[in-house]
Amino acid sequence: MAVKPETIKSIGAKLAERVQMVAPVLRHAAILFVDDHPEYNAPETRILTSIGINVEAVRSTAEALARLAKKPYSVVISDMEREGVKDAGIQLLQQMQAHGIETPTIFYAAGYDPARGTPPNAAGMTNRADDLLNDVLDALERA
Repeated sequence: MAVKPETIKSIGAKLAERVQMVAPVLRHAAILFVDDHPEYNAPETRILTSIGINVEAVRSTAEALARLAKKPYSVVISDMEREGVKDAGIQLLQQMQAHGIETPTIFYAAGYDPARGTPPNAAGMTNRADDLLNDVLDALERA
């Protein structure tokens, strides 16, 4: 798969090279993006879909768990705070584990402080789009 010039401009040449190297694992990849404001993630969603990943968005933990019960996803990307609940992302991850759902979960949160580290059992946490894409590619390669 050749990465389109507009995608290279968005993600940079080095990341575009990595995308081309892992293209076979992208063909069947599906991401569940959990955020009560999906419009905030439009640029990231555009990038992910431009490299061939199917992205579905839901607004709540309940919606996410319902989708995960019906269909397997390659990766879950979740914000940390939803509907006034500061640790909604952590609660989602805990509920996924309680239901035996082992989908790699990456937290994408604007207020992320790298000094606090990544939550236990999370596949990653970032507030940067380039790091998010690298975390997604890492999780897909491991699968």
